[in-house]
Amino acid sequence: MNKFLLSVLLISFSTSSFASCFCKTNETTKTYQERNKTWYGMKVRYSCQYDCTNAKGETERIEGVHSKRIVGSEKGNEIICDGTIYEERYSSATNWFYWQYVGNKSFNPQKSDSLTLKVWAEENNCR
Repeated sequence: MNKFLLSVLLISFSTSSFASCFCKTNETTKTYQERNKTWYGMKVRYSCQYDCTNAKGETERIEGVHSKRIVGSEKGNEIICDGTIYEERYSSATNWFYWQYVGNKSFNPQKSDSLTLKVWAEENNCR
């Protein structure tokens, strides 16, 4: 039992230099830098503004750049800012499904596909 407790303490000390950070998007800030459609799909480069908070509680606005390649037809929810939540809904008036904005949630910037957010997380010792 003592060995187990010692190993837990060692693990917590070794990860204590890294802090928990999170980012949240403002969904109205998405802008497109590139949008190339071809017969087989689409390549898109876009950016979103994120309010990122480090472990000290300091918030900084970061522009996260995303690049996506879609093969075939798009479903409609692939090109969204990280943390944005959409739900698929059915319209009986049009007999068609559509995506409706529900809200956004905070997320770990290290898990983003945006290199800008990953660099910010590394600079702020996020885990």
